[in-house]
Amino acid sequence: MAKPATLSRFVSLALRVPAATTSAGAALVVSAMLLSSAPVASAQNLPPVTTERLSASQQTQVREYVQARLDTLRAGDISSAAASQARRELIDPMRNRDASVAMRQAFAQAASEPLEAMVRGTDDQVAVVALLIAGNIADRASVPILETGLRDSREPVQIGAAAGAKAMLRAMSGRLGGAQADRQERVQRILADQLALTKSGHVAQSLIGALTALPEDPAFMSVSGSLIADAMAGQAGLRRRGVASADAEQAIADGWAGAMERAIAAQLAYQRASAIAGTDVPRETQKQGALLAGIALSLVRDAVDERLAGGESPEQTASFMNEQARLIRAGETLLILVESNLTARTDRQQRMSGLISRADAEGLIEAINRWVGPSGVLTGAPFSFPASTFGN
Repeated sequence: MAKPATLSRFVSLALRVPAATTSAGAALVVSAMLLSSAPVASAQNLPPVTTERLSASQQTQVREYVQARLDTLRAGDISSAAASQARRELIDPMRNRDASVAMRQAFAQAASEPLEAMVRGTDDQVAVVALLIAGNIADRASVPILETGLRDSREPVQIGAAAGAKAMLRAMSGRLGGAQADRQERVQRILADQLALTKSGHVAQSLIGALTALPEDPAFMSVSGSLIADAMAGQAGLRRRGVASADAEQAIADGWAGAMERAIAAQLAYQRASAIAGTDVPRETQKQGALLAGIALSLVRDAVDERLAGGESPEQTASFMNEQARLIRAGETLLILVESNLTARTDRQQRMSGLISRADAEGLIEAINRWVGPSGVLTGAPFSFPASTFGN
């Protein structure tokens, strides 16, 4: 069974996204299947992917094409050159933006049952490949396959399902009719449901990545922005309440700091998309975003305070602050923006980045407490969150 880190790297490269966007193993050596120099897929055995109506013989062509390549993936070493070629020849035609609905349906009819079986099998790498193929096919039959992957108990398979969902959302973008629009929102809600439930920070990051697959689409971001705010505010609250039995640093370990940062960045992207579209972000969603940012900062504050109380060297504390710098900066940026939106206050300045640069741990704690301390901004109107929400 492949390690989660290796599969995370595989998912990253298979989708051609930056390694930094995946889970903890993103820096590991690329697996052999991805290093193989498989040639660009040849579609010589397929009708043109733009074909709007397939004849019976063309449907047979598609079925034989798909089944032959799936047989290769199921029968041998998934990292072999032959398997890499088969994977590309299944995914590349569906990545064509002009692939017709008829072609996607034909691919789905030929592939759905085998892909479902591959996802349920014991080989993590085969399951991830199957999920990526299903996502790129982007037919309604892909949705239950992705759901199977998201519900799987294996972290790498869940990450693969999120990557497949991201590919599906991108494939549907720009060709939305009524049915496709409904399918897009269904996929968003399935991802958000899993985001609210997952116990893995790395899976959470991948789910947020899928939910922000179309950052320039205001309608898409309107749905995803609200879903992410609700799900991650709840997750942050769970992490915050769990500090009674675990230290604050543990609450943001194992991918959770990255998940909170990505969720906060998603709120900023939602604000930007709404501004471009000339629409407003709902007040409740803005408050949920502020709650998420406030809890995240309160956990960083407590972790820094624990380090100071434990007699850690200034250099070690400064190193920790730098590790959390992106989360801290994003959290402060969102809080300033939301406060401005809800109260019209415009004089608040960003301070935390400079405090991190100066390794001023006490100053950082004080700056965070201005937002989430016992009498912090978030405990008063228009937020009115109980001070205990932030561990006070």
